[in-house]
Order: sequence, then C-alpha cells, then structure tokens
Amino acid sequence: MTGELKEWSKSVPIGETHYFDFDLFSNCADTNLQLLVKLIEEVDKVYHTIKNLNTIEMEDERE
Repeated sequence: MTGELKEWSKSVPIGETHYFDFDLFSNCADTNLQLLVKLIEEVDKVYHTIKNLNTIEMEDERE
C-alpha cells in the first residue's frame, strides 16, 4: 500500500480485518483512492436511479 495509509499498512498483521468509514477514503489525497471514491459514488447513483425507475423498495428502507 502506498500513500497516506502506507505506514499504517506496515503495522497491520497479514489477515487482520479492519473496517473503515467511507469518509476516511473520501478525504484522502491519494489519486487511486479518489478514483475509487468517484467510482463508488457513481455506482451508488446508478443503483438508486435503477431502483427508482423500477419502483423497487428494499426491505431495510421501508422502516
């Protein structure tokens, strides 16, 4: 791993699991992460458009 998380990556044992908030990646200056953030945001936008066009309501959104 390179960029802002390089030093952190060196301290984490292989196979260990961590969960990150999307905002952490959104605020990183790393070019690769910014490309992934844009891709995820676009996929999310298309997902919601398809849901709306087909009047699909997800169970967890009904509450």
